[in-house]
Amino acid sequence: ARSLRAVQLRSVRLEAPPLPAGAERPNPDWIQIAAEGDYKGYGGGSHPFVLDEPTFAVIVRNFRAHPAYVAAGGPTDIVAFDFSHASEGDPASIAVDGSPAQAWVQELEIRQGAKGAELWALTRFLEPMLTYRAEGRYKWTSVCVWPDSIDPVSGQPIGWVLSSVAFTNDPFIQGMVPIAASRHFDPYDPPATPLEVLEAMRGLF
Repeated sequence: ARSLRAVQLRSVRLEAPPLPAGAERPNPDWIQIAAEGDYKGYGGGSHPFVLDEPTFAVIVRNFRAHPAYVAAGGPTDIVAFDFSHASEGDPASIAVDGSPAQAWVQELEIRQGAKGAELWALTRFLEPMLTYRAEGRYKWTSVCVWPDSIDPVSGQPIGWVLSSVAFTNDPFIQGMVPIAASRHFDPYDPPATPLEVLEAMRGLF
């Protein structure tokens, strides 16, 4: 009932601004999973698409209409994270190898950033990804969204649906807000303010 082609966006740095000494990063934690943009290079340029605030609003609406979210009356485990889009792969390989959740999206939120609308996810990390994140073993995430989804009960078109998020080290969209244990200079998103320059210099030294 879905579109034959999903949009998979490797996008977000798994880093975050440093915490005070002795502090632990919260779990669940908010991380950015997508950014507004007109993406013409996806699929070699043959499948351009636009992500903007109205698109994100549809994704959030459909996320909150999930039966588990409705039953819980709010944030709960809804969309799974995996490694390198394993859950979106060949069903035969999934049946053999499985694709267990490495984290769960519990809530979505649209925020305004310096470059436009951003989609953020309240994420409950599981092991081993909780440790991998702290050790910097994975640096990026990638959302998988279906632009032409159909409601399985009503049969009506509902538009964009987030089906999974992957941890990956192969980014497609560059320059997202960092979200892991340490922070360093991102060549695709250089410091733009005096404070960001200072933080980048601290990271270098």
